[in-house]
Amino acid sequence: MLCKNCGDYESAIGLGWCWPCINNTIAGERKITKNSRLNIKERVFSYYSGGVPCCAYCGTSDLRVLELHHTNYDGKSHREKNGGNLSYTDIEREGYPEGLRSLCANCHRVEHSTK
Repeated sequence: MLCKNCGDYESAIGLGWCWPCINNTIAGERKITKNSRLNIKERVFSYYSGGVPCCAYCGTSDLRVLELHHTNYDGKSHREKNGGNLSYTDIEREGYPEGLRSLCANCHRVEHSTK
């Protein structure tokens, strides 16, 4: 399994991070900055939006409110397959799996309420 942080090295058994990434932490805190998390999120939503990150329904492009919607309503099983959590890094590492759509929080709620 590759490191969840850098994706380059084999992760330490049971930790999810490789030793270089573990050694680069300060007091056990991850050194992933807010900007790097936003860059990953922007890449994921750019992919699922076909270019500029936006909601597939209303078109809002505010990255703070965009969420991924599982079009087959299989989000729970997808999260369980990834150990209970699913991050944008996981999505990127999986090669942008099919069955996801970019929606804003409001449209996502409406989508689930009309299921």
